[in-house]
Amino acid sequence: MQTQWLSLIVLGLLIVVLVSACAAPKVIPLTITPTMVASTATPIPSPTDPPATATPAPLPRFTPTQEPPGSKNDVLYVPGGEKYAQVLDVYLPAPPGKPLPTLLMIHGGGESKTAMRSPATYFVERGYAVVAIDFRANARGAYPSSVQDAFCALAWIHTSAPTYGFDPQRVVAVGYSLGGTFAALLGTVSDPTVYMQGCPHTLPKTKRLAGVATITLISDYSALAKTSSALRNYANAYIGAEEAQAPQLWKEASPIFRIGADAPPFLVMHGSADKNISPDESKNFAAALEQAQVKVRLVLVPEADHASIVFSPQTPKTIESFLKELW
Repeated sequence: MQTQWLSLIVLGLLIVVLVSACAAPKVIPLTITPTMVASTATPIPSPTDPPATATPAPLPRFTPTQEPPGSKNDVLYVPGGEKYAQVLDVYLPAPPGKPLPTLLMIHGGGESKTAMRSPATYFVERGYAVVAIDFRANARGAYPSSVQDAFCALAWIHTSAPTYGFDPQRVVAVGYSLGGTFAALLGTVSDPTVYMQGCPHTLPKTKRLAGVATITLISDYSALAKTSSALRNYANAYIGAEEAQAPQLWKEASPIFRIGADAPPFLVMHGSADKNISPDESKNFAAALEQAQVKVRLVLVPEADHASIVFSPQTPKTIESFLKELW
């Protein structure tokens, strides 16, 4: 009898074990194919990957960027001229009121007058009129036609003063990069006759400008060409000839050699970290102005490079301070 009970107990235990084994989940090895895994992370490039070639986003300009309410776009400053080049935009405070101090703004190479929209807004909000210009910039030999356009636009401002409310006694040229070179020439050239060919407007013989503000200008093309082969090629293309072939033309295009006794006060700005155009271009130009007894203020913006100086908060504030010193 005892043996039967033991047999029944053993049989019961065997049944329990078998039932438990059937109920337990099976463990299946999990294999994930890499192509089936979605990932939102940017992969870290390996040393053998080619370098990135994506174009960085455009750098911001002065803020705000909204177009001023009293603006007029694409005004031809040369009747019958090139509608995509010899045009300008006018920005006016609303209402304009008394005669307005006026800024002639000249963009850098490869840009257009729309690049001046944000700085125009900044100064219009502070009671200034702004005239932003385009100019002829041919692939080769842009000089002297581009400079002629700058002089003609300045003459247009003086001729159009009664129409737009500009104060001809308070006109200041402001230029960035290549536009800074043009602005400097507007202030340094004593006799602009060669640059007025084909322009229907007349420039005053004296006091054409109350001041000039340059931002990263090229003051000496010969010195610039010695800094790199790329800049030498750029200067050759802009002037339309190598220096050895046309040394006088190179000097004519360089503001540092054009400083006249009647030059107005200058603000000369440059980024201390500019690897494109050396700060020496502005330093040497400011020294030459000082030697010629022209009132000049040199400002090197710390850590600013060729692009970042444009949207540095220090830039418009420094220009505004300079303007207040003029009148």
